[in-house]
Amino acid sequence: MKVFHNADDDTVPVSGSRKLVAAVKTCGGTKIEYTERPTGGHDAWSIPYYDKKFYEWLLKQSK
Repeated sequence: MKVFHNADDDTVPVSGSRKLVAAVKTCGGTKIEYTERPTGGHDAWSIPYYDKKFYEWLLKQSK
């Protein structure tokens, strides 16, 4: 699981993503990656969408 959030998001508080990631790790989850950028507002998805490595990771996922 990949989680992206911008610290200056004024629509969805970054604390929610931080808590989610911490909870998954507390339960033993090891397949979670969290990327938090300091700026970008609510648009945390544009940078990953233009990153080739994101798609390489995405295509490796299975149920």
